[in-house]
Amino acid sequence: RRLRANGADLSNIFAMDPADDRLRKLKYDSELLEEFIKKLSPALVVFDPLQGFLPEGKKIIARNDIRDSLSPLVGYGEKYGTTFLLVVHTNKQSGVWGRKRMADSADIWDISRSALVVGETADGLRYLSHEKSNYGRLQNSILYTIDENGAQFSAISHMKDRDFILAQQKDVRTRPEREEAKAFILSFLSGKE
Repeated sequence: RRLRANGADLSNIFAMDPADDRLRKLKYDSELLEEFIKKLSPALVVFDPLQGFLPEGKKIIARNDIRDSLSPLVGYGEKYGTTFLLVVHTNKQSGVWGRKRMADSADIWDISRSALVVGETADGLRYLSHEKSNYGRLQNSILYTIDENGAQFSAISHMKDRDFILAQQKDVRTRPEREEAKAFILSFLSGKE
């Protein structure tokens, strides 16, 4: 629906139906994945979430399992000219940013060639922060909102995930004092003090 609303050419989009039995067999090291890539020649393959496509018996918290599981993608990328986007949830720790926000395994960050982190600013906008790049310089963050039609661009920012996290923490710490000061000023201006 969101792709349609944003004018995507749906003839260029292939998605497996969640009811398709083959989806359970689609793993990073499966022949099925290579067959799809070979047949469809996609410019981009999205795995959402990453752990849903780990080979049987592989643990997301084990560094060697992650490296071993994801290494076929490097070969497919070189062989078929395909880029892979792996969606990973961030952990719930407070006061961490960048690499430390990557849930479950640090090796997900390490094997990635580029990493983007999505979060929310102190004033409710969402941000997409480019946190890692092995092949070029980091880009500015994108601020956006999401509505029924999908993502709507708001602005560009030089701030990174760390800056947004620290600003959010400061906002949480100082909010009670600001609200108290605001109440006092409004009361004073209304003459009730």
